[in-house]
Amino acid sequence: MKTKSLLALGMTSLLLVGCASGTTQHDAQVDMAIERAEKRAAATSDDTQKVAVYERVYKQNPKSEKAAVEYARILRKSGRIGQAEAILSPFAEDVNSGADTFAEYAAIKVAKGENSEAEIFARDALKKQEDNSFAAHTLGIALDGLGRYKEAEESFRTALNSWEGSPVPVMNNLALNLATQGYIDESITLLERAKTLDPSRTELERNLRIIRALNEGSAAYFPDSNVPTPTKKPSR
Repeated sequence: MKTKSLLALGMTSLLLVGCASGTTQHDAQVDMAIERAEKRAAATSDDTQKVAVYERVYKQNPKSEKAAVEYARILRKSGRIGQAEAILSPFAEDVNSGADTFAEYAAIKVAKGENSEAEIFARDALKKQEDNSFAAHTLGIALDGLGRYKEAEESFRTALNSWEGSPVPVMNNLALNLATQGYIDESITLLERAKTLDPSRTELERNLRIIRALNEGSAAYFPDSNVPTPTKKPSR
């Protein structure tokens, strides 16, 4: 019986985040509106208010792909997955849409558990923009959910190579992937490094405790006895 992904078994993955797309002259006005929205959203901890800020920008610019992407992203991060999908699907169905659109739509599909579709859209994003680290990270999560762990590992590493901002979410998910493959020592090392970068992430400590239990041969977190066999990862 194959080992199930630690992500699928309830381990704590870190929220997918993404970067805004590049500025063009055509949507400069929308860019300015989104920039103002980001500042207003950052000033509140209320998710409903954050969504409302981006909703206003989108409703004022319903044909703007970028406004739709930003609105869909905040909806997804607020747990309103169905709404996010409805907003972005018209743009995701257009082959001429940008990489950020396909990457965000892939993240929405991941949130719905539709990993096969997520893989398709993440790869579409990477065809448009090879160094789109958000798309690579999302692809890794989708592949991990499909049980294609080695491919997922490669995608997570690709994401890390070009990631901007805190790499902790990618490091966390790569560590869970390595543990699923049985590379427990390497997984623990990576999580410890991530914890030094962001000690406030309680998810990291939780994941460390669970993975350390694997080193002791504990089946407590694997009721169907799918315990990864600890091993050393071959040199790259």
